[in-house]
Amino acid sequence: MTNKNYHGNNRDQSSVELALMESQSSLEVKLKHLRDAYEQGFIDEIAYSAKRLEIEELMQAFNQCVDTEEKLIKLQHLLDEGILTQGEFEMKRSELIHESSHSEVEVQIAKLNAALACGILSQEEYEIQKLAIKQKSELSNQIK
Repeated sequence: MTNKNYHGNNRDQSSVELALMESQSSLEVKLKHLRDAYEQGFIDEIAYSAKRLEIEELMQAFNQCVDTEEKLIKLQHLLDEGILTQGEFEMKRSELIHESSHSEVEVQIAKLNAALACGILSQEEYEIQKLAIKQKSELSNQIK
């Protein structure tokens, strides 16, 4: 890899890391504002719990995306260094993307669980939406 490529990849990685840190900070600020609104009596406990769970689920999904992005950057670096062949890189990249899409399904189901627990969804609505998520995931996997 040339020195120019190395610095370009570091700059790309730094900008990705900066954007990820800003997103994480934004979610933490939203959670703090939500907590403040609840403590000051602007929202009730049910609304607070539902929104808090939603933000926490977003934070969990965000962290999974960060992990995937870091792994993709490392894979690219290994390819650039000649440690991985293009075929090995593509195979590992495909595995990471597949794992990531599976995690997204888990996050969607966790959101449904939170909505059910807060009384936002009835058991019947929950089951219907959960089935739809699983069917969509299976269809996506068949297409891949």
